[in-house]
Amino acid sequence: MSQPVFLSSVSSDFPGFRQLIAEDLRRTDAEVRDQEHFRNRGGLLLKLLDDYIRESRVVIHLVGAKAGYVAKLDEVAYIRTTYPDFLQRFPALEPYLAQLSYTQWEAWLALYHGRDLFVWVSQPEAIPESSVGFSPRRPEDGDLAWTKVHATGTREPSQQTHFELLQQRGQLWPSFSNVDHLRREILISLHDILPPRPPHRPCHLPYSSLGQLFIGRKKFLTELRRKFKTARAAKHWPKQAVCGVGGQGKTQVAVEYALQHRDEYTAVLMVNADTPESLRSGLAGLAGVLYADLDPGTTDDIKERATLDWLQKNPGWLLIVDNADTEAARDAVTARLSQWANGHVLITARLNQWSQSVEALDLHVLSVEDGAKFLLKATAGRRRVAPDDEDQARLMAGEDLDGLCLALEQAAAYISERVISFADYRTRWAENLKQVRTWADGTVMQYHPESEVSLSVATTWLTTFRELPSASQTLLQMLSWLAPDPIPQGLIDDLGERGGV
Repeated sequence: MSQPVFLSSVSSDFPGFRQLIAEDLRRTDAEVRDQEHFRNRGGLLLKLLDDYIRESRVVIHLVGAKAGYVAKLDEVAYIRTTYPDFLQRFPALEPYLAQLSYTQWEAWLALYHGRDLFVWVSQPEAIPESSVGFSPRRPEDGDLAWTKVHATGTREPSQQTHFELLQQRGQLWPSFSNVDHLRREILISLHDILPPRPPHRPCHLPYSSLGQLFIGRKKFLTELRRKFKTARAAKHWPKQAVCGVGGQGKTQVAVEYALQHRDEYTAVLMVNADTPESLRSGLAGLAGVLYADLDPGTTDDIKERATLDWLQKNPGWLLIVDNADTEAARDAVTARLSQWANGHVLITARLNQWSQSVEALDLHVLSVEDGAKFLLKATAGRRRVAPDDEDQARLMAGEDLDGLCLALEQAAAYISERVISFADYRTRWAENLKQVRTWADGTVMQYHPESEVSLSVATTWLTTFRELPSASQTLLQMLSWLAPDPIPQGLIDDLGERGGV
């Protein structure tokens, strides 16, 4: 709903009613307002009320026994001055205008501004015992100017007049006997006006979009979407693997696809699958995303079953299975494909040999032009500009970095941090390449040896690594021997105490 619902009632007449009704309406994603929202804001109270009524689409007005505080005369004068046609619209109000309470004004202002006004009238038994007593009138009338409200639920004279004037407008207003009755009737009456509750679409993506820096992949995403639609037209959910060497941007492609189409899926989820253990723990972790009331003490086995149960009962999701790069990881993913039959499975992997149920989609490196465009845009305003920037960017993207997204991103970050030119970076990079050639092994690094991609990545990392302080280099060397799981802080603290870092 673009405009809020305003709750209009005398608080002392229906203690707690407004809060319960507001909770009901907020569960439908409606925005709810009442006088509590502008208490102590200063200025004319009636003007604030008028502002809120004008900004509302629906006004729910409860008519009980009490009228509430009568509006001050200068505030009434403000309304008459601001809306000179007010009494022309409601001539029957003229004898009683100075006697209207703030709550009564809420109903008449709703009518004046053409808002959807819903009036509910309390039956005698609806008035809580705690509200029976004295109702305050205008404060300047004195402390003794109070009107007795009887336990029978009899309305105060001005409230009775207000109710009769509303009835004269030709509409029969429903009554309610208790708060539960009222809550039910409000939701029924507003069903066609309140916005439909949007479906809960869980989303778990640990990466964000590159925005304008996501360059050179439009054609691939278009083809990926075409294949998806073809599979859905054949009435089955596709299982696809985005394949290519490390650093090619496979994960980012999957993330960008998910972000572009997230509203078309019941959920968008992502798990790391670099090992069978990571896959199991990742599936277990998704249970916390899918179930808000999950017991923190639940075991991983139960969490994993809960995730699979949710996927089975809520078809139409997108599950990104990231980094299935080894044969063991691929086998673990393949063994679970039958459990993922109700949604779109998008795998990222260095391996391109998969079972027949998985369509392998080769992702190529960025073209020289796209790589250069990325470098120029990613370092704009943060590099030392030179006349040959465009030529140097093309040489970096093609000859040096082989169009690898990871290498391009790291190089751009280095240039931006050091505020150097592309030519300066290429000089430093070439010096480090000589050393990398003495130890880089494409087979061990799981890149294609013949493409020298391993050299591009290793040289880019070495160029950055050498800029780090000695202590930071030592720390990274130590951490490189550990698994990618969370590392205990105490391990690092202990290393520091021993003088290692």
